[in-house]
Amino acid sequence: MEWKDLVTFGIAVIGAVFGVYHFAKSIASEHVRLVLTARVQVGPGGARAIVLEAVNRSAFTVTITAIGFALDGTDFGFDASLGRDLPQRLEPRAAFTAVAPLSIADETDWFPRVRGVYAGTACGAQLRRPSKWLRSLAKEARSAAEA
Repeated sequence: MEWKDLVTFGIAVIGAVFGVYHFAKSIASEHVRLVLTARVQVGPGGARAIVLEAVNRSAFTVTITAIGFALDGTDFGFDASLGRDLPQRLEPRAAFTAVAPLSIADETDWFPRVRGVYAGTACGAQLRRPSKWLRSLAKEARSAAEA
């Protein structure tokens, strides 16, 4: 085998590796990537609220059509968008926040089944993310309901 053949073979291998890399990268960039988080917010006078936040980590614009709590087997949405109506268009790296009063945990019969946060998009993607904090809050609501 001559040196020309080795160079040709080496260039072909490098081209194949780059081809696989770019294929994988293009597939990853076409997926909807939302970071969904839940946390507590303490407002003026000590009023507490549950804050659900969706951050668009995709390379393209995503439209949020629903945001809410992920229950056992079903999804539940609520309209607590602080005056901003859904659907909400999110540019890359933009965030949308929905707020519900913390009293929702005591006033509803479905809250003990909460397991996390969910969001729906205009393209049909349904994303669910577990939340340890929401699960512990739901556990407290279950024990309060049983007492």
